[in-house]
Amino acid sequence: MENQKAVYLIVDTKTGKKYVGSAYGNDMLLGRWRNYIANGHGGNKLLKPLDFEYIKERF
Repeated sequence: MENQKAVYLIVDTKTGKKYVGSAYGNDMLLGRWRNYIANGHGGNKLLKPLDFEYIKERF
């Protein structure tokens, strides 16, 4: 996955809101998902305001 560029969709299971992301930089898709695991938002500006516990439970 570290060699894969991607566009992906993640969904909030509580609200149904959809968030689109892309992976094209360092470590591509694998690096992007590692960022999500580390902080919950992966740098996604729309997810940053959400609480990390909320993200872990709903995404």
